[in-house]
Amino acid sequence: MRPVPPVRTDPPAPVRRVDPRVMPLAALTQGYDISSPPPAQRGSTPSAAGPRVLLLGQVRVIATNGTADPSRISQLTALAALLTLRPEPDPHDVDAVLAPSPFYVALPGSTAGQGSLRSRASAFSKLRDWLGQAPDGTLCLPPAGWRLHPAVTSDWTDFQQLYRQGMNQRTPAADAALRRALDLVRGRPFDAAYGLYPWAEPYRQDMISAIIDASHELAKRRLAGGDYSGCEAALHSGLAAVPEAEILHRGLMVLYATTGQREHLAATINQLAQVNAALGCDFSPETLALIGDLTAHPTR
Repeated sequence: MRPVPPVRTDPPAPVRRVDPRVMPLAALTQGYDISSPPPAQRGSTPSAAGPRVLLLGQVRVIATNGTADPSRISQLTALAALLTLRPEPDPHDVDAVLAPSPFYVALPGSTAGQGSLRSRASAFSKLRDWLGQAPDGTLCLPPAGWRLHPAVTSDWTDFQQLYRQGMNQRTPAADAALRRALDLVRGRPFDAAYGLYPWAEPYRQDMISAIIDASHELAKRRLAGGDYSGCEAALHSGLAAVPEAEILHRGLMVLYATTGQREHLAATINQLAQVNAALGCDFSPETLALIGDLTAHPTR
């Protein structure tokens, strides 16, 4: 299994869309390179010394030590998220944050008039004032350039690091790393924020894939080790972010069939049926086959 790629610094490739209802684990990790070592260790737990950008759920920026007009917080949060994922963003993407449009199209290398330049300068000044100073006394957003100070951390960067630690080995420490990665997930990535984040879809897809991957892998390990509560917790962590992930529902079905919890098995099947009905789709062939097997055999 292969780790999530590092945070992009160039314009992203076309969106790799994922159907989490049917995507097998091998496909989720296809294209990821785990042969290279993880980046320099910053610590597997976030630093409390600087602002923190939260992307694995509703987007938020916490622990700022400056001030901002409350009416600007949503825009400044979106701008901080952009700089977190793209340390050197294309000006067109900055403009998309400052003036969101449902007709956003990525246009690398685009130019802008003086009005856009002034809007950018004003927005970056406001973001600089809001983020405040790093522990070393310098500004979290330097006056020159758009790259955030290293003291500004994010849950996604920490998730990636923990993911690498967990997926590269099969040890208690590796399992703990995957559990801590899932603990960072508060809900669907960029939840309820699509209007301000038209540029973020490729990243959102990567995050969804990684969450499903980590949840499914940890659940398999815990089930194999007889840790049924740990297996259940891992699967529910993934479903909290991606409730339509059929592969995780199947994991719950196998768990409840294994432990003889027939009522929980039936409830899981009904829950998935409701999710699929809301999406206007049917059970995948894999799920139908599993349900047939589990209902025909009381235990596995």
